[in-house]
Amino acid sequence: MEIKCTDLKPLSEYVAEMEDWELVEYVSRYEVTSKWSKNGATEAKIAAVLNEWRTRYPDEEVPIIECVPPLDILTVPPGEFKLP
Repeated sequence: MEIKCTDLKPLSEYVAEMEDWELVEYVSRYEVTSKWSKNGATEAKIAAVLNEWRTRYPDEEVPIIECVPPLDILTVPPGEFKLP
């Protein structure tokens, strides 16, 4: 699947389309990721994910899944992202 610039959307809109399990998985992976592997994009996404969770479930904490790999494992395979 080739990703194109026309497929881009605001982070809040992207996160709002995520399913609950995806929100839980992202928070869980964030929690086990070294602080040295986190950057501004990581922090922006976790803030958006937590905001979306609070919107859906105002009185519930995000459940944390154990045994998930850290975020630094997530990458786009070479050749799949191309700018016009």
